Amino acid sequence: MIKVAGLIITYNPNIDKLKELVHTIEEQFERCLIVDNGSKNITSLTNMVDNQRIISLNENTGIAHALNVGIDCLMKEGYEWVITFDQDSQPESNLNEVFQKLSITKEDAVIGTYYIDNNWSPEERQNNVSSFKNYDETFYVITSGCFLNTTAWLEVKGFDDSLFIDWVDFDYNKRLILRGYRVYRTNKLIMKHEVGEVIQRPKLLKQALGLNRPIRDHSATRQYYIFRNRIIFYKRYANDNMVKSLIRSLIAIREVILLPKPSKKIHASIKGIIDGLKYRVKNDKFFQKSVAK
Repeated sequence: MIKVAGLIITYNPNIDKLKELVHTIEEQFERCLIVDNGSKNITSLTNMVDNQRIISLNENTGIAHALNVGIDCLMKEGYEWVITFDQDSQPESNLNEVFQKLSITKEDAVIGTYYIDNNWSPEERQNNVSSFKNYDETFYVITSGCFLNTTAWLEVKGFDDSLFIDWVDFDYNKRLILRGYRVYRTNKLIMKHEVGEVIQRPKLLKQALGLNRPIRDHSATRQYYIFRNRIIFYKRYANDNMVKSLIRSLIAIREVILLPKPSKKIHASIKGIIDGLKYRVKNDKFFQKSVAK
């Protein structure tokens, strides 16, 4: 049996839903650790679990840093793999059983879980589920429901704290691939998950803007990191120049226009674009050390 621990990152979670998640993890894995990112309802959290099951950070340090704190702790306890969860995920009850039956090699660094979004319509659910593959080697593996090889995590210096949130997972996966590791997901591993609140807008308006996907709302803070980190990601891995970065950003910002109370979110997005354009790959010491081999 491979030693696997469960890790949950929380930030102002729904306590009842979190209890269900903790119960599901503890039923399957010998260890469940919560790293809390400065929640306001921390008292409810600490009343729910004992000190051995929670690491409380004093402030919101971002999902990347929280993941690194949790994985570092679990690796020191001897766990070879860690499965990570967002607080709003609903894993199946047989994840560990299925994982233990996979043919895992030392080159496997990330084994992702396909998710079914609770916000999908019946048609979207049917179309998406039918596209799930038995083996899909890719870097588009989200962190939640993801089995992570702790040795590989250590080799690439973990997640990039500076990204804070958004594109954190795809960046981590890309760095692993550059180091010769394998990242994939399989339809043998399934969970339920929510990726932001879906905003309903007139179909004709979406078509006029060339949007054929669900529009999801995020706070102004998240919009900043979405736009900044998108530019950083493509500068790192696609050698995007200023022109390409601007084009990608302008195409993406049309979606923000349709969000509720868009002015603050558009302002945050523009600030993210500006900071992303200032980023220089050659000056990023963390990235250079992470991919060096």
